[in-house]
Amino acid sequence: MKKISIILSLLFWLGCEEEKNGLIINYSGIYDISPNVQYSCAFDVVSINLSEIFVVHEDSTIVFVQSNNSANISGSTYEMMGTINENSSQFNASVTIPGGCKETYLIQGNFTSDTTFEASFNALYEGNCFDCSDKVFLIEGVR
Repeated sequence: MKKISIILSLLFWLGCEEEKNGLIINYSGIYDISPNVQYSCAFDVVSINLSEIFVVHEDSTIVFVQSNNSANISGSTYEMMGTINENSSQFNASVTIPGGCKETYLIQGNFTSDTTFEASFNALYEGNCFDCSDKVFLIEGVR
């Protein structure tokens, strides 16, 4: 996990870029999320607090990482890894946390400009999850 974080930091500072319609687009950066995503269940063992997210984009790979103190999922930082269509700017990334309650977090949407994305953030639960239920949050990210 530490190795991935170091790689993500390097990619961010190198400024990964994409060519779209002849223009160079760089989606990497820190995005403010609105509205903020907040949800807790299972006696607060499962909790989501998302107000800012760190995006790293290289070629057809995209990674969403909760930014330090502004976000967490169940008290930890997780990396949602996935792909981005370089022609349409549509992306899909996820992370699954195994356990008695299998948690899957998915973000899917598209960049509407080089500084803004619109997406759905999905929280999916399977197994012994007490009062947790699947949730979908419609969000916008702006850097």
